[in-house]
Amino acid sequence: MEKLTLEEAKERANKITNDVPTKETLRNWVNKGLLSGTVDYINKGKAGGRVGLYPDSLPIEIATAIYLKNKDFKISDIAQARKVLIARLKKGDEVLNVLRRRLAEMNGYFFVVEGRERKYLQQNKMLLLKISYAYKYNEINQK
Repeated sequence: MEKLTLEEAKERANKITNDVPTKETLRNWVNKGLLSGTVDYINKGKAGGRVGLYPDSLPIEIATAIYLKNKDFKISDIAQARKVLIARLKKGDEVLNVLRRRLAEMNGYFFVVEGRERKYLQQNKMLLLKISYAYKYNEINQK
């Protein structure tokens, strides 16, 4: 696995999408769980300090997060979806088909149990977000 600095990840993400935020915003996204955190550090001596190294999937995660944020999903929801899906996506699991089947199952449940409409809609929205995350991640990863 290749390791990237945040600057390198930002440059690669710029090749995928034009809306890449500043390094400070990306660090904030890491802290909020929207992006993967550091996997290692390099020491550049007294003057250079310590530089964090990130997984090589970070540019894809950045582009995916930007895409979903532009679709008006909340950062906290995107972070939750990433947390659940990222390990399986990196392995190349067929997570998208599993999520689509789950959505089809849930659609048959709609309004069957009175009083659970709000809970159903919240679950359905999160499932749609997970499908969108998996789809966009895979789409970018295949380019």
